[in-house]
Amino acid sequence: MAAGGAALAGCLGDGERVPTESPPKSVLAVTDSATTGFATRRSADWDDEAAGHVVVVDSEERQRALLSKYDLPDDRRGRILEFLDGIDYGSERLVLVESVGPNECHDRLRMPDDEVGIADSGVRATATVEGSDDGDCAELLVYPSSLLRAAFNGDPPNRAAVEVTDGRGESSTVTASVDDPLSPAPENLPGSVRPDEKADPVAPLSCDRTGVERHDQRFDEDALRWGDYGQDGETTLSMRVDRLSYEYGETFNASLTNITDEPVETGNSARYALQARTEEGWQDVRVIDSDAAFEYTDETVSHAPGEGFEWFIELTEEGVVEASAQSDVEVCPDLQSGRHRLAFFGVDDGAVAVAFDLSA
Repeated sequence: MAAGGAALAGCLGDGERVPTESPPKSVLAVTDSATTGFATRRSADWDDEAAGHVVVVDSEERQRALLSKYDLPDDRRGRILEFLDGIDYGSERLVLVESVGPNECHDRLRMPDDEVGIADSGVRATATVEGSDDGDCAELLVYPSSLLRAAFNGDPPNRAAVEVTDGRGESSTVTASVDDPLSPAPENLPGSVRPDEKADPVAPLSCDRTGVERHDQRFDEDALRWGDYGQDGETTLSMRVDRLSYEYGETFNASLTNITDEPVETGNSARYALQARTEEGWQDVRVIDSDAAFEYTDETVSHAPGEGFEWFIELTEEGVVEASAQSDVEVCPDLQSGRHRLAFFGVDDGAVAVAFDLSA
């Protein structure tokens, strides 16, 4: 009977065939999901107009790079690593969702398991900042986050769309994919590299104090890179200055950012030259007693994607001395008007620099 039924389904009359229905394909679905939360005082960079930030993780390498962006205490980091233990990215995906709360009491981001599913071939979920307004909450922004670990009955999706409601009650649908960079692109970094116009050099720096030596240049000038630094054809670090001109007494601000999706190592932030452009080339404005030396500790600093150094230097003689790693340095002669640069030489080869004009 069963065999006859099968024959009837496939044939009609003298060998004439009729269409048969194919077995239904398996519909991609979430078979299991779990979440764990944490909160930080500082967020990863994301669009302020959105209610949150979403990252989709599809590999252990991307997982390590993502978690390195958050400087979590050991107890919380241990809890997250336990949550991720044994994750199989062949059948699972990890989704980070981050939002913002207006005060310390709004420090939880709830992601209901029954609202995790598939829509438009991507992970669908909702996330809501929760908290209490008991009147005793410090008015400090807090960034509650949740990690969603989801398993699937087929090839896991590489996209996600999360309806996020922040602690102020504002909502938006935030989308992400595994192809999204974890770091900002160089062209999206705030600030500038150096003035476009050329500047006349000043006279060579001459110090009227005896027994001092000027900070030597610790890198080959030909190996200096303006703004963007990299090796083997890949840019790894970008340096920017917030303004291209300063008045004497104002605070200079520059930043160095890892623009890759992997941690990048450098020397410490003290390894910089603060130089003026003179008729004899770039010269550091700092001097030190001849019996001393400009020494730097030999240490390695690892920068997570999107992270790096930031320098704030008051453009006075006292401010430059205070910012230096050596307590016995001096600025000689006094700061003067002209083109200056900050060159960070804590990289493998050469230096990366930004320039600005000082009016003293």
